Amino acid sequence: MSDERTSEPLTDESFVHNERLRAYIEKAQNARMQPAPRHDVLEEEAFAASRRFLQTMLRRRTIRTYSDKPVPWELVENAVRVAGRAPSGANQQP
Repeated sequence: MSDERTSEPLTDESFVHNERLRAYIEKAQNARMQPAPRHDVLEEEAFAASRRFLQTMLRRRTIRTYSDKPVPWELVENAVRVAGRAPSGANQQP
């Protein structure tokens, strides 16, 4: 078996990871959406939280240097979960 993009043979480890990712995506696509819980917050707390978030976003930077150090698979799965929760066109999260 090979990866269509690179035509390089897939290792057993990459095949397992790809299968796990496919299974997660299929499960997520079949999940029913649930309404978010309502959180009533005092105005003071809302302003404080928004200021903390703003400060965090002002410190955020894009990383343009990469490491060849392996990344634990769970981190990749969690990143995919977060990305799948982002708003999308016609609310059709991938």
